[in-house]
Amino acid sequence: MEIQHDVYHKSALTGTLYPTGKVSRREQPLLEYATGLFSVNGDEHRRHRRLLAPAFHKKRIEAYLGDMVRITEEELSAWKQGERRNIHNDMMHLTLRIATKTLFGEDLQDTVRLGEALQDSLKLVLARAQSSCHTMCRGSPIIAF
Repeated sequence: MEIQHDVYHKSALTGTLYPTGKVSRREQPLLEYATGLFSVNGDEHRRHRRLLAPAFHKKRIEAYLGDMVRITEEELSAWKQGERRNIHNDMMHLTLRIATKTLFGEDLQDTVRLGEALQDSLKLVLARAQSSCHTMCRGSPIIAF
């Protein structure tokens, strides 16, 4: 895959990143899945930003602080000195606990199975989206396959 950097950066700042072709009704939900600030432009970007802004207000972040510290201390208390740890898994588990508490108000201590199920389903969706993007981007002036 070859990326044309000058075109790539201009497109990301001034227009849509990927050309949109004809999308079937079956593929439409994939285009809406995981749509966030980095994947939308213009009015839609401003709408998303306004919706998310209250969650990141200084007072809101300060309200999360106690939960973040408590959950982090709980996780660290389970560690034993000299023990070998998979820090990636530990940080994923910690992040998932903090996210569920701050976003949904519940500290799901047994999140490993839930997290693995979410990761598996996300991998399937992203693989399908990548396949669709590969098809829609073919011949694009931005990305050449």
